[in-house]
Formats: sequence, C-alpha cells, structure tokens
Amino acid sequence: MSAGSPAQAEEAQLRAGVFVPNKTYLSRQAFDEFVDAVNAEGDGLVKIGPVVSNESVPAPDMPAALRSGVLDLIAVPPSYFAAFVPGAEGLPAARVSPETQRENGAWDLLNDALAERANVRLLAQYGAGAPLHVFTTFDVNGLDDLKDRRLGSSNTWKSFFEGAGIQAINTPVNDYYTAVERGVINGFANVNSILPALGLHEVVNYRIDPGFYSAVVVVAINLDTWEGLSEEQKAYLHEKALYLENQISASMAEKDAAIGAQMVEEGNIEIATLPEGDAERFTQIAYDATWDIIRSRAPELGEKLYGLMTGAQ
Repeated sequence: MSAGSPAQAEEAQLRAGVFVPNKTYLSRQAFDEFVDAVNAEGDGLVKIGPVVSNESVPAPDMPAALRSGVLDLIAVPPSYFAAFVPGAEGLPAARVSPETQRENGAWDLLNDALAERANVRLLAQYGAGAPLHVFTTFDVNGLDDLKDRRLGSSNTWKSFFEGAGIQAINTPVNDYYTAVERGVINGFANVNSILPALGLHEVVNYRIDPGFYSAVVVVAINLDTWEGLSEEQKAYLHEKALYLENQISASMAEKDAAIGAQMVEEGNIEIATLPEGDAERFTQIAYDATWDIIRSRAPELGEKLYGLMTGAQ
C-alpha cells in the first residue's frame, strides 16, 4: 500500500487478490462490484487495484500473502483462514444474519482472533443468502438414497458428507464436469449459479432440497495497512464494506435463486425434496459436522462462536 500520514491524507492504493478468476461466477462479480463502488467515489481517499487472482497468487496462499503484506486486501472463503483461527470456517454455517453477528459480538470476536493470529481485519462478508445445494445424476426420495454415493466435495463440507454416509471425493470445481461425465463422482455440492457458468446442468439432473450453509466470502485487509489509514479512509472503506455485505450480497443471492428457478423452468434440473424428517436430519448433520470440528479444534473460541453464530446463546 502507498499512503501518506493521516495529516497528509494521501490516496491509499490497495493491492487486492480474489480467489476466483472466472468473472462469470457471481462471487467474483459481487467483489468486482465492491471494487468499482470503492473506486468510483474514492478519489483522494482509497483506490483498489490492481486486482490479481490465481495467475499471480494461488488462492490458498492469499491469506499468507495478506498477512505478510504482499497483498493489502483479499476476498476468499472464510475456511482459508482456518489454519490461523479455527472458527473462521464457521461463517458459512452461521444460523444468524451478518447484521446479527455484528450486533451480538460474533464478528468482533472473530476479528480480534484474526488480528492477533493472522495480522488481518475482516471488512465484510457476502453471499450469506445464497445456500449450497447437492446436485446429482440420480433421483433422491430420502436421505438413505445418498448413502455410499460418490459426491464431489471440498474441505468445507467433507465432514458433513461423511456424516450423512456419503463418499466425499475431494474434487476441484473446474473438474466437476469431467468427473461426473466419467462416473468418478455422482454429483457435487455448490450454488445454483455454478451450473450454467461451467455447463454442469448438462451432466447432472437433480437438485436436492433443502440447501445447506451459505456461499460466504470474506473481504479482509492487512492489519498494518488498516492501521496506516486515516480515520476518514477507514470510515469510507467501512461504508463500502457494509454496502457489499448488505445490498450487493442480497442482489447476489437473488440472482443465484433466479438462476436456479430458470434451470427448473427450462427442464434442465428437477427438484428432489427430502421428506420433512429427512430434511431436518440432513440439515442437522450439516451444521453439527462443522461446529463439532470447530469446537474440538478450538474449544473456548469455538464454543463462543457457536453460541453467537447459531443463536444457541
């Protein structure tokens, strides 16, 4: 970052990274909209750019690059920070809104831990209203129909899949199409909008309802960079961060839901709704899996975050 002292209030130039290079992804479009909003009115205050992705810094390395100051600001899934702070990966499994997390102290609690252990500060989260769904090549009439099936997974929902009796096959998103086509996996979990973005509606037939978790992405800033900003610059970034967390995030969720509805209307995807009892069990397994791991890895912090983020306290 290049910035002057608070008295000089020179424009801060923030080097940024985003975990997904594909600009057809809603998560990338939302971040780009945030960057545009900051830059549109940030003359003399704050500008974000250049924005790099995997071509310069591999996505899993971005938190370390942020911590060291190679990057000033990044947008990544919160699980990327779990190596520094077990509990960060709980954000997608929150059962209360981002607004409530700010009000009840959950956001500050996580931010304090990240500041101490990772030298970063969270500015915002987005995607909280966009649930993940399981998409399959086969029809599902109940939870037992998922047992022993091979589904493409990430570390974020691996424990959930295993708890539901599913074979969790660690599969990069860009490999979903080929893996399904070749029968390596029988489906995967992701947001609605990933299907048309990668042509995945051509290889799967069903979406399992209900959804689970949320496709949360966090925007974080290097703590030294943050502390080097003037109060006016901090206030400006905070304002735009809330715009991302509220308005842009809500729009992202609406777009994702509309894409899902369109795929159903056009006959590309059929909804397989779990019976009520199975749906409750499916959801409970999902959320318990994440929070059980967090509380085992970080008992004190994990228990506090669990209570605040799920409404259990």
